[in-house]
Amino acid sequence: MIECGNNKTFHLYTDNLSYVFGITDTGHPEHLYFGKRIRDPFFNRRAMESKNLAKEGFSLAIDRTKPAFCLEELMLECTTEGKGDFRQPLISLEENKTLDLRYADHRAYAGIRRYKENPIAQAVMDERNAETLELLLRDEREKIEVTLIYTLFPKLDTLVRRTMVRNASLSPIKLSSCASMQLDLPCGRYTLLNLAGSYAAEANLTKTDLKSGTHTIQSRKIFSGIEENPAYAILNEEGGCFMGNLIYSGAHKETFSIRKGGMLHIISGLNDDLFSWNLEPEEAFESPDAVITFSEQGINEASRRMKRFIMAAVLRGQWKDRIRPLMLSTCDITGFTINHDKAVSYAQRAKVLGFEGIIIDDGWFSVRRGRNTSLGDWYVNPMKFPQGLKELGAAIHRQGLMFGLWFDIQTVSRNSNLYEKHPEWALHDPKRKNWASANDDFLLDLTQETVQDWVIETLSHTIETAKLDWLRWDSSRPESDIFLYSDECRSQGEFHHRYVSGLCRILNTITRRFPNLFLEDHAGCAMFDLGMLNYCHAVSFSKNTDPVSRMESSKGYGVFYPQSVMLQQVEPTPDRIFSRYTDFDSRAEISFFGILSYSVDILNMKEEEEMALRQQIEFYKQYRNILQFGNVKVERQDTEEVWSVSIGDASVILALYVEKNLKAGMGKERLKITQADENADYRIFARDRIQTELKDSLYPQELECYEVSGDVLKYAGIALADKDTGNGYTEDMRKLTDRTTRLYIIRKMEKK
Repeated sequence: MIECGNNKTFHLYTDNLSYVFGITDTGHPEHLYFGKRIRDPFFNRRAMESKNLAKEGFSLAIDRTKPAFCLEELMLECTTEGKGDFRQPLISLEENKTLDLRYADHRAYAGIRRYKENPIAQAVMDERNAETLELLLRDEREKIEVTLIYTLFPKLDTLVRRTMVRNASLSPIKLSSCASMQLDLPCGRYTLLNLAGSYAAEANLTKTDLKSGTHTIQSRKIFSGIEENPAYAILNEEGGCFMGNLIYSGAHKETFSIRKGGMLHIISGLNDDLFSWNLEPEEAFESPDAVITFSEQGINEASRRMKRFIMAAVLRGQWKDRIRPLMLSTCDITGFTINHDKAVSYAQRAKVLGFEGIIIDDGWFSVRRGRNTSLGDWYVNPMKFPQGLKELGAAIHRQGLMFGLWFDIQTVSRNSNLYEKHPEWALHDPKRKNWASANDDFLLDLTQETVQDWVIETLSHTIETAKLDWLRWDSSRPESDIFLYSDECRSQGEFHHRYVSGLCRILNTITRRFPNLFLEDHAGCAMFDLGMLNYCHAVSFSKNTDPVSRMESSKGYGVFYPQSVMLQQVEPTPDRIFSRYTDFDSRAEISFFGILSYSVDILNMKEEEEMALRQQIEFYKQYRNILQFGNVKVERQDTEEVWSVSIGDASVILALYVEKNLKAGMGKERLKITQADENADYRIFARDRIQTELKDSLYPQELECYEVSGDVLKYAGIALADKDTGNGYTEDMRKLTDRTTRLYIIRKMEKK
């Protein structure tokens, strides 16, 4: 609910949280409280607001009539420059640094209102489940209007903020920053959790104690970033957790500044290092959506609320709540040698084994034989597919399978017909002789509407011709050598946001034109963000092909994003990143936790490997509703790691035990599952495995099975069978080596 009091106090609240701010006598919106639900902020306004009786030595008063009223010492909803507030601004101008915004008006209404014809990615909800408050601030001298827009999702305990700036003057102005959200928190001790990483080591959960100064997480690319994801969490000293994110897939910046004895000042939005925007008279600019939630119960509950919000208000389309299909990909099987006969043979075998679709990866188009040619020439290779995509799609569909294709539609090779025909579509500076390159390629300039139209029609033609069910959207390189061909891009500072806007227009059009299409973000490590999830139903979240080390990325993303969008692929061993060996069942059991897919050669498997594959697929299908939509919790992490996943009343829990690095002298182990219902009784048994490796054939799988009450399982734990330590093997001993797993099925027993 949103309540607007007569004393200009605003209370945005749900059953579990309150967000409160009020307008000061000077017309500045002062932030008063964000946290667990409180009863009556209108009655408590005087108790909550700053008293402004004294100022620090170097502080500047807002004007001579209020010598103790200093903006920098207040928690505010909107910080600007030039009036004594030296914190990171929410909004700033390039030419005139002074911006004096005061309250002018407000209005509240049901639902969400957008002000742009082709909006970027955004939260979506109907009028029954969302309410919006617009707070209008105005600089009377500069004739600039700023609207702070708050959209509350009462059933999801989540608030979304964005900012709109309108030029109400008679002269052009230039924005140098326009962030989406400012959140000021009172003096205290705060800890920041965010996701940092690199290629094949994405999304490591990083912890930083915030002290005096400013900590920044950002991307300086058109991607949201492998290095620093826009998701973050703030832990306070009382045990509460604030969790935020940005519905945007481009250059972002979040700053966390500790000032004035411990006050925390947070700004989230577009990266102002790479942003400027020209506004002609009567033009307006609207920032992306910033998401924020809170739980006094800590990070686990805040994470649950954020994931509920993503599932309800970010994901869209007909696949939003549906079980994700089990796919086979050709990327690690055939490479660039894929052809019609191979594709049909793999499809026929995939159907027998229990797969639900096949994705033809790189190599199906033009004369593509390596990574440095043919991107942009998205027509089928007639030598490989003489009957065309239409017949290939029909042959796969006759097997009852979904048909998918790989695209890197944002990139064009120098060696391509498209580049020869339209060099002005490629992002590069023609005044320079040498350009930065990944595989002798360029980024297509999606700021140009002509290029956007070409992408839309190229994809649409292929989807319609092949009757595609699945589109794998890859993106292989960031921007370089920026040169502005687009007439709409009036300065280089507009490039990044206009590029993202062009990408959103393409994705918006494709998803609306083909509502049944399953869209996979295969550049997930670079573009795993709420912006892409506004259109895509799955994210290939890591380039790491080693399943054990990939668990770190899975854990990191799993704090902020739902399991149902995280695509886990079983690939050949030894992996191509570290050349490490992992047995087949362990690769599969780790990959069960999310959207399972395979890229293994199913036509050339040993008999025991095929038996193991069938068993894996059967098990996954039986439990995938839990594995995709359940609550995943890391129960223990050390040289051994234990994950659990359950849904609803925890009548079924799956627990994954991973022996990452076997060591001597580790002692006796206990399996504790905190998701267990302490009032129930459970039966526990390990998933049967087909032994596919010769070295394991001497040792039969241990037959662990237990009956235990939920309280013992939750608090005391089960004493697991001893591991083989090399001093002699006995029956039922656990024979575990490095990088092996056990998957336990935990079921509630019927009451006698």
